[in-house]
Amino acid sequence: DVNNKEERLSLLQNQQIVISLLPARFHILVAQDCLRLGIHLITPSYLTPEIQSMNAEAQEKGLCFVNELGLDPGIDHMSAMQIIDDLHKKGAEITSFKSYCGGLIAQEDDTNPWHYKFSWNPYNVIRAGSDGALCRINNAHKYIPYSRLFTETEEFEINGEKLEGYYNRNSERYIDLYNLKKAETFVRGTLRYKDFCRNWNVLVNMGLTHDSISIHQNHKISWKEYFQMFFPTSENAEKSRLAYMLSEKNALAALEWIWENNEIEVPENATPAQALQNLLEEKWKMEKDDKDRVVMIHEFIYKVGGKCFGLKSWLDIEGENNLQTAMAKTVGLPLALAAELIATGKLQKKGVLMPTIPEIYEPLMRRLADEGIVFREEKHEIN
Repeated sequence: DVNNKEERLSLLQNQQIVISLLPARFHILVAQDCLRLGIHLITPSYLTPEIQSMNAEAQEKGLCFVNELGLDPGIDHMSAMQIIDDLHKKGAEITSFKSYCGGLIAQEDDTNPWHYKFSWNPYNVIRAGSDGALCRINNAHKYIPYSRLFTETEEFEINGEKLEGYYNRNSERYIDLYNLKKAETFVRGTLRYKDFCRNWNVLVNMGLTHDSISIHQNHKISWKEYFQMFFPTSENAEKSRLAYMLSEKNALAALEWIWENNEIEVPENATPAQALQNLLEEKWKMEKDDKDRVVMIHEFIYKVGGKCFGLKSWLDIEGENNLQTAMAKTVGLPLALAAELIATGKLQKKGVLMPTIPEIYEPLMRRLADEGIVFREEKHEIN
């Protein structure tokens, strides 16, 4: 029981380094214990104000509390900062930065109309974007609400393949950290295959991703009946409801695929998000021999020597099966390599740290390349 302090302390006693892969809300408990016991801590999760407030005491005790060190966040920070610092050393002024990452299914194992299967936390996928997103576009602060998040997407291309991305969380909090205060555009987002966002937006607008009110079922119903509960009321019943919500044939086909041919039952008492997660964990599960895929793209526009350039850097790797996944590799390796860095005394900086500093990203990016996690680059002049 992670909430049992005595159990936690008994596990942590006499340890030197802790890697916490607990749900993010529990990291604060582990951090408090590590601070008390004098243990280094590494997590892949977003840095919270509560852990940031431990910086002075961690420095005083000679501890490293490294946060945001997985894939996204993690490898995205390190790979971006490697380029940003290099461009700044060359005297470049970076005017635009876009960074997108997605956990996808390998194309040969894409077997459903959503073009998606779970390779990471299903709940986070269901609730993604529910708080909207903040970013900077053309020198303007932009807030994209949940209701528009999956319609205001961007298109990206790697090796002739088109992907789409939606804005992710609060990009603006990283502007200073990346030393890009003068950038006119600063955006971070999530990648998906084409049409996913359009189809997912239907579920969002229907209310199927809401997680605040539980719906109690007095008797067993089919998933189609459950979904129909969320259609707008109308005298013309199902036909006009479908027409209202689903103006595109592909979106309707994707929705029908979800509610048809299900062995899993509709839960008796669950929020819409919980019910949808139960269903999609079955419909979107990776089969034994399925391979996942991780794609990350950074796009820069910068000026140097009186000229303007575009630079694209991307990572594209596949897993081996449904257990040895690209997601597991790209989240787990940075954590392990950081632990080695601390254990061998090669990370001299102490306190609450992010992998945006060269003391972390330089050695880790070298080691990741040795493990096959390698970025490719393309540069072109913009007239």
